[in-house]
Amino acid sequence: MKTAEHIMNYNILGGGGHIKSRTEADRIMNKYPDRIPVMVTRNKYSGNTPEIDRHKYLVPADLSMGQLMFVIRKRLNLKPEKGLFLFVDGSVVCNSEMVSIVYYRSHDPEDGFLHVVYSCENVFGTTF
Repeated sequence: MKTAEHIMNYNILGGGGHIKSRTEADRIMNKYPDRIPVMVTRNKYSGNTPEIDRHKYLVPADLSMGQLMFVIRKRLNLKPEKGLFLFVDGSVVCNSEMVSIVYYRSHDPEDGFLHVVYSCENVFGTTF
């Protein structure tokens, strides 16, 4: 039978991903107080969206969401006719909003990261 101490050690040692991520986010925030930890993932329902090569980013606090979108767009090597949309908490975020403001409003308290979901759409229609 598992004791409470065994379950707690399991969570601390990596069985519970949030605890490991939370300590990672805290360590990053202490080492780089002017940076924001961001986790970027693809929308699971977007079949025409490529997978990004890096999911964790450490971005300057004064970066705008539009600038973050530019970084993600470059990492994805998207064509100009593809539209990229960023979502936080299921809503599209304003491109002029600072990442730090979005972080303090919407970061995940369990792991300390701002979770950004991206999705692509063909904005000029299909080509024949």
